[in-house]
Amino acid sequence: MSIVCCRSKFGPIFHYNPNGEGVQLYMIRRRMLAAKYIKRYGRETYTLLSNRIIPYHWNYIGTSYDHDTGVAKLFINTRLVAEKKIGKIQLATNADGIAGAKPKDRKRFRGMLSCVQIYKDAMRVADTIVVRNRCFKGGKKMSYSILFVENNKDD
Repeated sequence: MSIVCCRSKFGPIFHYNPNGEGVQLYMIRRRMLAAKYIKRYGRETYTLLSNRIIPYHWNYIGTSYDHDTGVAKLFINTRLVAEKKIGKIQLATNADGIAGAKPKDRKRFRGMLSCVQIYKDAMRVADTIVVRNRCFKGGKKMSYSILFVENNKDD
């Protein structure tokens, strides 16, 4: 998962394949978070949206895809805010990942982003609660985190 503090209306938070199309997590409006799931070989995409982002506050966000069930999920503050059965696909997560910007794109994420966490296994609400505190040290809040996860057994 991840904690982000959004200070702009739009911009990429995290995405794979900076020079092309890959799975993405981004802001599309001041309160609207989007997770875009792109197939590894092809252009077909699926998008989950939520308008539950609170601007200028820390938001604990993440997305998950379970290859076994074909279900994609979007989490905000350890709550499941959107889910969709997109089928058993191979996601475009096989290239480099980048946070906050995309080359040759003028849109930039403006805000704070910390402790990006990427997991291979799909997450449930209970899992998001467990990993939320991974970036705390000695009881002090050092940051929250961003989680972008995939369970893809075809790799």
